[in-house]
Amino acid sequence: AIRSARLTSRHVEHHIVGNLAGSVCYTSRQLLFLDQAELTINTLIYTKGRLQLKDLTATSLDKLAEVTGLCRGAGVQVHGTEMLVSLEGSNTKWLLTAH
Repeated sequence: AIRSARLTSRHVEHHIVGNLAGSVCYTSRQLLFLDQAELTINTLIYTKGRLQLKDLTATSLDKLAEVTGLCRGAGVQVHGTEMLVSLEGSNTKWLLTAH
């Protein structure tokens, strides 16, 4: 009976240690998953912002080309580089404040 009690006690200790190790592993996996999920979400948000900025810049270039063509037709000199910088700055400001 004494030997049986020792085996049972060791068996219980083994399960307790095993359960503790399993809990630590589970917690570690959860933390790793959360970190990876956060990184993925941040990457997606950054990519979405870059795509929006690309679209806004393309629209700005189209507007600049249109205005430049109209002004040349009317004989007016346009400083295209200054307009482009201004449009890109406002696009970037919009992207940072609105989204």
